[in-house]
Amino acid sequence: MIAADYRSTLLAGGAGTLAMWIAAFGWHHLLLSEFYVQNLFPGNGFSQVSVPLLFLGYLLLGLSMAWVAPRPAPDQRVGLAGLRFGFVMGMVAVAPMSVMIFAVREATPVGIALDLSWHLLVEQPLGGFVITWVLVRALPQARPATARR
Repeated sequence: MIAADYRSTLLAGGAGTLAMWIAAFGWHHLLLSEFYVQNLFPGNGFSQVSVPLLFLGYLLLGLSMAWVAPRPAPDQRVGLAGLRFGFVMGMVAVAPMSVMIFAVREATPVGIALDLSWHLLVEQPLGGFVITWVLVRALPQARPATARR
């Protein structure tokens, strides 16, 4: 459902973007930087990563997720709906693009499997959770009177 209140969409999308961005930075650059260099970016590592373009990609993902996010009634399982929504967005938006990018790189199957697992099970579900929570709990006026179930 598309939010009628664009400010709510921007706030929720911004919050989801920050959550995914912080999680991605911690996972990719702090915890597993060496693993990613060896298994997904052999030869150049992260040296060719454009941080502004990378953030723009996360911003576009977060805002588009907020634009189409479910808005369950507050008495429903908002967290579960957000996690499920994030997983679906990961399947639709992130997984296919990751596979295509890794197809043109010398990525290892283990690297691809770990990266896709991270995006599908943690990063995008976290973004979906935050976005849905903000829309339903923090900004209840963003939820229409007759929410989808």
